[in-house]
Amino acid sequence: MLSIEPGDSKGMIEREGRRRVQIDFSPAAYARLDSIRERSEAQSNAETVRNALRLYDWFLRQRDDGFEVRLVKGDEERAVELLW
Repeated sequence: MLSIEPGDSKGMIEREGRRRVQIDFSPAAYARLDSIRERSEAQSNAETVRNALRLYDWFLRQRDDGFEVRLVKGDEERAVELLW
């Protein structure tokens, strides 16, 4: 479970095989997180972050296997260049 609560000096607390992570967000980043949570109908910020991590992990595995990301809408197709 991801929680934004105080942790130890490293920002993490381990309980029952889980780790708690403290994350500091700028106001703009928190607004983005909140917007994504609402649009995705996630129950919590923790669920939103877990879903984002799964998607990012999937993306990295696809990229590592030589695939590229494309957007397709009807007959239109766009290659996506991700700059991170």
